Amino acid sequence: MIPYDKRSGKIWYNNELVEWADANIHILNHGLHYASCVFEGERVYEGSIFKLEEHTSRLFYSAKRMGITIPYTMGLHGHSDADALLHAITDALLGALALGDIGTHFPDTDPAYKGADSALLLAKAYELVGGGGFSLGNIDATIVMERPKLLPYIPAMRERIAVILAVELNQVSIKATTSERMGFIGREEGAAVMATVLIKKNS
Repeated sequence: MIPYDKRSGKIWYNNELVEWADANIHILNHGLHYASCVFEGERVYEGSIFKLEEHTSRLFYSAKRMGITIPYTMGLHGHSDADALLHAITDALLGALALGDIGTHFPDTDPAYKGADSALLLAKAYELVGGGGFSLGNIDATIVMERPKLLPYIPAMRERIAVILAVELNQVSIKATTSERMGFIGREEGAAVMATVLIKKNS
């Protein structure tokens, strides 16, 4: 095995790529002596970082436990734009008429939906509802996540969904809660959304 200080190539160290041999810390480094630091090793295979989301999430969690603030944020990752709320509502609308799910109509294997605007997917799903002779009665959705606190944003979220579906604001209900620090949501590794819709037969 090649010693670490003899390896060729570069490593990310203190916000820059440096040669392996130059990635050194002093023996009296505070983090080394008092364990007041966090680190995360990430490997790259064939140009792709192995389990990037899991490693990054673990780094953020470790830093938080140590009282260290990382000046970056983590968003949700998905094939489209990862709007979990709109995806849940889309699934609920399709499910109400037994039309399958979002993956059936907008598969993540189709490059056409790579980075797609979830608002467009929701609108297309609602067109199917209308085509079946139904319209929306109401939506009730609950978002479960630790951060950020969503209360200040809920009015704008309700308005946007009402506009997408061309319905009244009082037909769209959105609530937000946390998992009380339990599970993967409590560790801030992801979020969950539950959505229920009532549809009615057009006369």
